[in-house]
Amino acid sequence: MGEISRRDFLNGAALTIAASLTPFEQLKAQAARRGVYPPALAGLRGSTDEAYAVIHEVAREGRRYSIDTLEADERYDLVIVGSGLAGLTAAWTYRDRQPNARILILDNHDDFGGHARRNEFRVGKRLLLSYGGSESMVAPASHYSGDLANILSALRLRPERFERESVFHRKLYPGLGLSKSVFFDREHFGEDRLVTGDPLLLGFDEFAPLNPGARTPDAFLADCPLSNEARRGLSELFAGMRDYMAGQTTEQKVATLARTSYRTFLTDTCKLPAAAADFFQGRSSDNFGYGIDAIAAIDAMSEGFPGAAALNIQERMGGHADDRGPYIHHFPDGNASLARALVRSLVADAAPGRTMDDLVSTVFDYSALDRLGAQVRLRLNSTAVVVRNARDGGVDVGYVRDGTLRRVSARNAVIATYNSVMPFVCPELEP
Repeated sequence: MGEISRRDFLNGAALTIAASLTPFEQLKAQAARRGVYPPALAGLRGSTDEAYAVIHEVAREGRRYSIDTLEADERYDLVIVGSGLAGLTAAWTYRDRQPNARILILDNHDDFGGHARRNEFRVGKRLLLSYGGSESMVAPASHYSGDLANILSALRLRPERFERESVFHRKLYPGLGLSKSVFFDREHFGEDRLVTGDPLLLGFDEFAPLNPGARTPDAFLADCPLSNEARRGLSELFAGMRDYMAGQTTEQKVATLARTSYRTFLTDTCKLPAAAADFFQGRSSDNFGYGIDAIAAIDAMSEGFPGAAALNIQERMGGHADDRGPYIHHFPDGNASLARALVRSLVADAAPGRTMDDLVSTVFDYSALDRLGAQVRLRLNSTAVVVRNARDGGVDVGYVRDGTLRRVSARNAVIATYNSVMPFVCPELEP
């Protein structure tokens, strides 16, 4: 038997101490010994100043990097800029079709996932998970087909499992006699009043398509602090019995609605009083982040705001009707689990487990993401600043990491990052 080094002894002692911890705590302790564990970091996460420092110098201040004098110290079959869901899916698809391909994924952040990020919090011995970005798979039964459905199947992700009551408890609020409600504030409506039984299903809603507890529009409006004129106008709009744009073709209506805000549609086209428009004003903020004065009427109607039936243009709402399914298809950490599933499949030893259940609680080994000799490597804190076609028919990529400019070469490249940085990073791409 060989000698036991001091390092081996200390590691063994640490494992002995950790033996009394739960499996999750043991994995977390291992991750802590290996270095920073981004999902558990506190404070503002995501697009931090540090993550954007280099690219802001390029895009805002005009700094340019030259890789002409640098030798490429690595060569891959594919380099991907961006480890969000688009970049990770591109890597997975390429690897699936080219099993022996060597792939490098670069990202300027300290964690993968892009807009699909994960936050972990410890309250005593209890682990709390939350999504730090995008939340849900929207209407997977109708939207997740073809190659995407095959990827989910290969990753052992089954969206239909979220439809079980034991997974997503949609009966909780209706079972307590609660329903969706609208709050009217004193500043705009003369009094503070909460009106229950909201009949509208807007955007993504966990109660779609049934909306339990909803009242008829007229019954709901009767309790709203609105004038009789506003109630009559809204009642007519909800009923959809009057074409406010009569005489125009469907194409003309759609074109006008695309350049008209929903508020202007209500006040100028439908001739409703301002209070009727106020009734909807802030209700688009949840999904859009803006009031109806900044949302095109056609987009508002696509999200469920009334008007399409009155104008007889329901068929022009595109695939939005399919989105009326329940907004329940998400993990506790939102779409971060999708990113985690892709990384776990791509990078050997990144995380244990194979199912969608253990995916939620497993702790990733971030030291394994960029391991020398690995077939797929994910390199964080690395900002791409140059992507260009090479003379040999391949691609040259320059990136900055720890303040140092580096160069890698590849047969192919995929840029899966903000479109706004494309002209600065890869001017060869046509806008």
